[in-house]
Amino acid sequence: MGQQSSVLSRTLNECLSYLLKQQVRFIIYSYPLESQINVFVDQPSHAVKSYVLNSFNTLNSEELNGQVFTLDNWELIKEFQLDPSILQEETPREQHYMLQQEYESYVQGIQDEIQAGNLVKCVAARKKKVPLPKGFVLVEAFAKTLMNHESAYCYLAHCNSGTWMGASPEVLVHNNGKKSYTVALAGTKLAEDKSPWMVKEQHEQALVTGYIIDTLNKQQVKNIHLSAVQEVQASHIKHLKTVIEFDSLQGVERHLHPTPAVCGLPVSAAKSIITRFEKDDRSLYSGYLGITGDLSKLYVNLRCMQIHDKYADLYVGAGITKDSDPLREWQETEAKADVMKNILED
Repeated sequence: MGQQSSVLSRTLNECLSYLLKQQVRFIIYSYPLESQINVFVDQPSHAVKSYVLNSFNTLNSEELNGQVFTLDNWELIKEFQLDPSILQEETPREQHYMLQQEYESYVQGIQDEIQAGNLVKCVAARKKKVPLPKGFVLVEAFAKTLMNHESAYCYLAHCNSGTWMGASPEVLVHNNGKKSYTVALAGTKLAEDKSPWMVKEQHEQALVTGYIIDTLNKQQVKNIHLSAVQEVQASHIKHLKTVIEFDSLQGVERHLHPTPAVCGLPVSAAKSIITRFEKDDRSLYSGYLGITGDLSKLYVNLRCMQIHDKYADLYVGAGITKDSDPLREWQETEAKADVMKNILED
């Protein structure tokens, strides 16, 4: 690690050690392309803001109420008499890791449903178990995440769902009081791939855009404006993105989630397929997280992992349409897993 990263790791370690000793829930995070690192501490008796960790199925969501500090001034937290959070024991979940053949069968099963006319798209997710390297240090891994993913929303969370870390490239919704925006992000290929985007990826991205527009129209949202489709890079992979701006509507995230980018179309049919094939709970993966309220900043929880004592669960998924190839979809999830796996390695 370079000098800058070493200094960052030392400061993070001091802050993290203190918060863990206080037995409080917290999230350390930074916004895309911003150098400031924030520390949200759950402390209802001193609550100024709220932070939500919303799971994919919303059943295991939790909200933290407290204050935001900067990492540079984290020692200001010591001025408060912190009350330990009520950290609940994580609900035991079935552990299931799909092998390649099983995942490709899942993709084929989705395509059979598409062929039968039951749905248009479904996101097939899985988790990958990766041993933590010898001498793994959490703060160094998070410092590496911050340094290597400056264009993503990076976070480290200690909450009722365990210890999670991620670098999400996808906004769910930002609200500045008068205007809000969201993004339609879909389609994936390796960054070094210079070939034109295939019809499959373009169609997948158009489905997400269309769903968001329809959802906003149903809520009678006014002044909807779309950007041109852009190509954006996130680590060693890239996607297609459309920015959608509109007049603010409080709680619009509840209508947008889950988007076809993490679930499918129609949503109810896709959820049914996901429940049938994915034998364990996605937990916080493909849910959303961030500051709520009048000036909300919420991100879809992608490129993330849950960290256990000796291993990490990496969560990945791929959007399946009629044009999908099962082998290519497996390879796409492997590429996405590598984004976070690389963070764990020295």
